[in-house]
Amino acid sequence: MNRIGYPLMIVLGATLVISSASAHPTPALRDTLHQNVNVLESNLSHQKDVAVTVYNNDRALVRDRRDLKLLPGQVSLKFMDVAERILPETVSLKSLSAPGALHILEQNYEYDLMSPSKLMEKY
Repeated sequence: MNRIGYPLMIVLGATLVISSASAHPTPALRDTLHQNVNVLESNLSHQKDVAVTVYNNDRALVRDRRDLKLLPGQVSLKFMDVAERILPETVSLKSLSAPGALHILEQNYEYDLMSPSKLMEKY
């Protein structure tokens, strides 16, 4: 299968379900597509650049550029190695090479310290 490259600018990280379709899918189509999702994890090995701007009141803007290759279709993309005090509502993701071809369908933030009991709760 031919891979499509999307260099990504990550302002902050989270778990995202994204689609490289040209249009936004309907809710019914989204449920159908959700069954055939490719899973990809992004970690520090994908990081190409990081910049931090520090503001007052313990706030900072982190620009984390990661280069990834995504398969066409729906992808569950997990961003690892992000700040533990991230504000999930401030996360932004965009493609630098094909901005119109990348659509975020769902965005979640999970920060759990792993333990046997946490694993049992999740699975």
